[in-house]
Amino acid sequence: MNQTETKLLRKIATSHLVTKEELKKFLRDNGHDVPVTHAVKTLVSKQYITEIHPIGSTCFVITQKGTRALKDME
Repeated sequence: MNQTETKLLRKIATSHLVTKEELKKFLRDNGHDVPVTHAVKTLVSKQYITEIHPIGSTCFVITQKGTRALKDME
């Protein structure tokens, strides 16, 4: 997992529920000019996060597998 993916996973873990726009803003505010789509797709494919649509917009939550991966990194 690269640095951007790790930061996104930590952000989702601390926020519990994050919209795609919040993730884009988070990356911009932290000096990353990479598209959020690629990193999110990687995290979803690894089953570290899942995509949900509770309020009409795309949101992400961390999975148990993602939580375990974060703990293993520490």
